[in-house]
Amino acid sequence: MSFLASYTASKNIADFTTSLERGLRSTADISVQNRYNLKAEKGLAAVDTPQRLVVSFSAAAPFGKGTNRLNSGAVGRVLEGWQINGILTAQSGQPVGILAPFDASGTGGVERGDCIAKPRSIRQSVDQWFDTSAFAVPALYHFGTCAPATGVRTPGLDSLDFSLFKEIHLTEQTRLEFRAELFNSLNHTQFGPPSNTVGTPGFGSIGSVQVDPREIQFALKFYF
Repeated sequence: MSFLASYTASKNIADFTTSLERGLRSTADISVQNRYNLKAEKGLAAVDTPQRLVVSFSAAAPFGKGTNRLNSGAVGRVLEGWQINGILTAQSGQPVGILAPFDASGTGGVERGDCIAKPRSIRQSVDQWFDTSAFAVPALYHFGTCAPATGVRTPGLDSLDFSLFKEIHLTEQTRLEFRAELFNSLNHTQFGPPSNTVGTPGFGSIGSVQVDPREIQFALKFYF
C-alpha cells in the first residue's frame, strides 16, 4: 500500500511590465488596459490558486502467488492480482477579471469594467455566481476602474479519479491485465468560470463545466 498527499497554499501576483520590456508591444498585449499606467496592471494572476490538495493512494490485495496468504488453490487465484488506485484533487477557484463589452476608451485594447461597489455576499448559483450590481460599463473615453482581478473567483474543483486493476498470470512469461478506470468517479458537477463581460445578458452566470461528467473506460492488456 502506498499513500501520498500534498498541500499547497499560495498567492500569485503578476503584472505585465516584463512582456512590455521584451518588446511585445503588439495587439498580443491585450491584458494591458493603459500602457501609461502599468501600476494599474498589478494584481492577482489569472492562475492564482490559494489552496490545492492532492491525495493519491494505491493498494494491492495481499493474496495469491508470491504472498503468504492464500498462495495456492482456487480462492487464491480469484483474489490475487487485484489493485485499487485513486487520485483526489481539491482546489480553490481562480480570480475573475471583469471586462467591458466594448473598447470604451477608444485605445484599441481590451477594456475592464467599472467597479462601483464591493460585491455583496449572495447565495451562489449557476444563474448568478456573483453580485453583478457591483459592476458597470465604463463611460465613453474612460478606462475601466476594476483591477485585472477582482474579489470574484471561479468555482473550485473537487474530483476523485479511481481505478481497479486485476492481473491474471497465464504462464511464467505471459499475463493478462484487466483495467477499469473512472474519471470524476463521484460524478460531481465541476462548473466552469462565470461570464465576465459586464452589460451582456449572461453576465455573472455559468454555462460550462471544467471537468466532464463521470467517464468509465475498460481495458485488457496482454503481456508476453
